[in-house]
Amino acid sequence: MWTSLSVSRWIFLLTLTAVTLFSASGVDSNTHIKCCKPFRQPKINPIKHCYKQTQRHRCRHDAYKITDENGRLYCVKPTPPWLQKRLNAGLNCSPDISPNLRKRFR
Repeated sequence: MWTSLSVSRWIFLLTLTAVTLFSASGVDSNTHIKCCKPFRQPKINPIKHCYKQTQRHRCRHDAYKITDENGRLYCVKPTPPWLQKRLNAGLNCSPDISPNLRKRFR
């Protein structure tokens, strides 16, 4: 049965498997496409993950998406002094979406 599959069916099955594995892995978990509106301004201690959100299509706010140790996600304006102090001290906040993906959402 498996040997009688056509080449196009094999390619389809391999592609489907690759997409399934890629989406099930943690690779996509760091890609926060959903736009957040900055509301909360509490000092978050300690910061587990930090992502920088920039303006794009359907997303009108510059903000930082910050996750604490308990997994809570905060959407913070870029202006609070405590955040600026941490950024100046070397807090690394990667983009919320990759530059290639960002082109699709502008």
